[in-house]
Amino acid sequence: MQGAHTKKYLIAVVGFFAVILMLTVLSRSLASFAVVEVKTATPSRQTISERLHATGTAQQRQEIAIGTESEQIIESIYVDTGDYVAAQEPLFKVRLDELAQKITQLEEDRHLVQLRIGLLSKQIEEAKAAALNPPSPPNPPNSPNPPDTIPSEDSNRGQDPPPDQSAPTEEGDEPNLQAMQAGAAAVNLPNNAMNGGSNNVQSPQPGPGVPTADTDELGFQLSSATIERNRLDRTLAGLYALREAGGIVRAPASGTISEVLARVGDMTMQGAVVRITDGSAGMKLVFSVSSEAAVHFGSNVAFAVINGATKETIEGVELASIAQNPLSPTLMDITLHLPEKSAALGATLEVSMTISSETYDTCIPLSALHQSSGAQYYVFVLDEERTVLGTELVARMVHVNVAATDNRWAAVDGLGGGQKVIVESAKMLADTDRVLVN
Repeated sequence: MQGAHTKKYLIAVVGFFAVILMLTVLSRSLASFAVVEVKTATPSRQTISERLHATGTAQQRQEIAIGTESEQIIESIYVDTGDYVAAQEPLFKVRLDELAQKITQLEEDRHLVQLRIGLLSKQIEEAKAAALNPPSPPNPPNSPNPPDTIPSEDSNRGQDPPPDQSAPTEEGDEPNLQAMQAGAAAVNLPNNAMNGGSNNVQSPQPGPGVPTADTDELGFQLSSATIERNRLDRTLAGLYALREAGGIVRAPASGTISEVLARVGDMTMQGAVVRITDGSAGMKLVFSVSSEAAVHFGSNVAFAVINGATKETIEGVELASIAQNPLSPTLMDITLHLPEKSAALGATLEVSMTISSETYDTCIPLSALHQSSGAQYYVFVLDEERTVLGTELVARMVHVNVAATDNRWAAVDGLGGGQKVIVESAKMLADTDRVLVN
């Protein structure tokens, strides 16, 4: 009887443990679906460099504007935008009949200007001669003495005193103004002093060697006419050369046509007909950076220019200029001069510069760093958690402070010694997720 009870008891205990084992296996099987496979890394000591990156396109360093003297009609255009032309290759042609008419018109204009120059020169010489040899002033009428003498008291002694010519006459009881003016001339006084004028001193007259105001005006006109003649000479010289070339304008240097600004039948006014980039002058690279970053370009910090297509570094690059960007006050335009044939026109070029470098004790791969919506940084580290089923690995979220970053590493504060960070996971992690290290 007792043996039967013992047997039942043993069966119950075995059954209980069997159920527990089955439940454990089942729970492990179900839990395995919730485990995330991850890869980890140990923080290490690294040197982090702060670098500046920018991109731009290769451009011709020098552009030449090619045209003619104004008012020429274009007969033919031989090139188009993007064409490569060699030196002395024809670009366009103007109508020869219109060119001949323009030359005739300008020659007539120059002849008239030259005649005016001769006339003005003659008038200036005559004015200078008159200033050096002024005519003697004539003696006043009814004056018994020379104009520069005054009758003395001895010479008038024994003679009747002259009548008072300023006294009223019998006819109109008015002063005899004619007689008064004659008396004023006899003592070399200005007429306006006798007529009650406010200016009692006569204005000085030009003496020998003193040029007159007319001479100054004539000199100004002569200078203007000479400038106009020289302008006409330069214009005619260009038109004569164009006529000798048969009205054809040629490329002054080898390069690429960057722009065609006119069409057949248009009249050449001011500006260019064709713009050509001078290939012999080399290439340039223009890009924009912040004002803070532009400071480093002026402090002899080394930078590298990489061809985006070939990934080759271009040697011999020179800093040409640093200028304010015309569209943004916070940007600066950097211009670099590139060696000849170092890049194709329009090629994408990358600029890289190391601004600073520093070594940090705790650096993690950049892939392990995450950023929350509140601009806080965090990482996931491996941690152990004890459960009824035993010890399990979980992902634990840890907030960190970022000291510096580059394209590979992030220097952080806030990690404990020996902690491993999760750098890769099969799916997005959350705090306390069960993980499996792969």
